[in-house]
Amino acid sequence: MVWLDEDVRDDSLSLLETRAKAEGIGHSRDQFIFRGHVSANLEDCPPLEEKMESAPDQTIPPRLWLGDAVAIKPPSFITLPDRAGANLLIIGQNEESAAAIIEASMLCIAAQSSPHEHPTFHVLDGFDQTNGRIRRLCDSLPHASVDIDASTIQTCMQDLNDELDRRLLDPRSKHPTRFLIIGSLQSWRELRRKEDDFSFSTDDGPATPDKALSNILKDGPAVGIHTILWIDTFNNYNRFVERSVQREFENRVLFQMSQMDSTQLIESQAAGRLGEKRAVVFCEENGRIEKFRPWGLASEEWLAEQANRLVERQP
Repeated sequence: MVWLDEDVRDDSLSLLETRAKAEGIGHSRDQFIFRGHVSANLEDCPPLEEKMESAPDQTIPPRLWLGDAVAIKPPSFITLPDRAGANLLIIGQNEESAAAIIEASMLCIAAQSSPHEHPTFHVLDGFDQTNGRIRRLCDSLPHASVDIDASTIQTCMQDLNDELDRRLLDPRSKHPTRFLIIGSLQSWRELRRKEDDFSFSTDDGPATPDKALSNILKDGPAVGIHTILWIDTFNNYNRFVERSVQREFENRVLFQMSQMDSTQLIESQAAGRLGEKRAVVFCEENGRIEKFRPWGLASEEWLAEQANRLVERQP
């Protein structure tokens, strides 16, 4: 019997797997293998594959699979029904995993919804390491999207805020679902709340991007406009999102952070005890806190293939 360092063990396991695949040896039947030292693989997500093969059911909210559960159970997921608070916050200093979860969420949404004439996705891609991937995914999906950058953020956020106002005039109607996707909120200074704005504002004039974001977070989910965003730290979260609006994120994914920040976000120190390749998801509706292994970045070739499947699925 020998004891191996974690790095040596992980390298040895990966080498054995590579050799077994190359030589065609091993079991031919599917096996349950827990590989805790690597990210989860979106390409091996059976419930997503099932949705890719079936027609969308517009009567139920989409499921967003986040990664593999750290247990013998199906992948961890959340849902975004049309009700207040149905937004998703992803927080913590793990940009690659955050980008992977957002890309997977967009594919999950596309697989479970039908395209319509209005945009499904409004995207602010502020990611550094993966910048451009979300745009290319949007371009390949059959669902319409709006790419928002620094030059268009004022107009695009105002347009989405205007759409929110129109829906609020008829809140009981079923509206086409839209998703505001924000990668790296901390990099969009236009969305940072004005900390010195204590004056009473009027309804005259267009809403600034930060006010539009606040309105969308508060009133959007009930009328089918949901927000999915990633921000790197709890301090930045407080700088960008008002305390009164933070409760509008019923669903929160946390990467490793201090126990104090974890407690502030989910009233539990769970995220303070996380290791590498781990995250926790908190769902306020039922108080669920679940540890999981988040997705790694899927290859862009695979994402393009899945998008093409959805294009071919259209009548």
